[in-house]
Amino acid sequence: MTNLSKLGGFVLFLSVIILIGGGCTYWSGYSDIDNSDVLDENLSMDTSCNVDSDCACGTHKETGVCFFGNSEFVDTDWQCPDFCSGIGGNIDVACVENTCEQMVGDAIDNFDDCLSMGYPIMESYPRQCRLPNGSTLVENIGNELEKSDFIISNNPRPNQIITSPLEITGQARIWYFEGTFPVRLLDGNGIEIATHYVTAQSDWMVEDFVEFSGTLEFENPDTKKGTLIIEKSNASDLSELDDELQIPVRFE
Repeated sequence: MTNLSKLGGFVLFLSVIILIGGGCTYWSGYSDIDNSDVLDENLSMDTSCNVDSDCACGTHKETGVCFFGNSEFVDTDWQCPDFCSGIGGNIDVACVENTCEQMVGDAIDNFDDCLSMGYPIMESYPRQCRLPNGSTLVENIGNELEKSDFIISNNPRPNQIITSPLEITGQARIWYFEGTFPVRLLDGNGIEIATHYVTAQSDWMVEDFVEFSGTLEFENPDTKKGTLIIEKSNASDLSELDDELQIPVRFE
């Protein structure tokens, strides 16, 4: 096939993609495609992904940069976005080794963003999200696993959406003083927005777990996330006896 024929088919394919892609364009100009299936380094491509369509961004968008000149095409379509299925060889414009999706994975550094991008979730506890580059990101559940020998929160649970008034319940051992311990609610910036206490529901002067409950009223902050701190009552002045359960929460 001559370079001219390849270029003709190439342009036809792009016209179809533009029509199905909601008006998204891949570049503003081109030079040529050589016989080594490598884009000429002078090829000018659109470097921003359109959030309204898949285009060259695959099934994940808002990558910031999609493609660079002199990027190699792939010969198989198993790495490509869905709309490339069945199209092989030189005209896999959007399938440059999954460049976009790989860049998205490299840019993500927390579980929530990984989840919102639709990457696979491992139903462990805490949950883990697997990125295209093979790495995993663990969901933040605070420190409840580390503190489970001393305190367990039934409500709220980690990452639960909370509203006011918030009913706080659970079980604790060797955590009370005079049958109570304090709770604090922080916004996403670590600023305290409410404080109160919870009360033991039976004899607290034992080493077994004892039920607790309490109610915390608050006003929703500007942040979407926050942390409920359940502090251990410490009647002494010894800081080494301080302890706390940290529960990440979400606001409506």
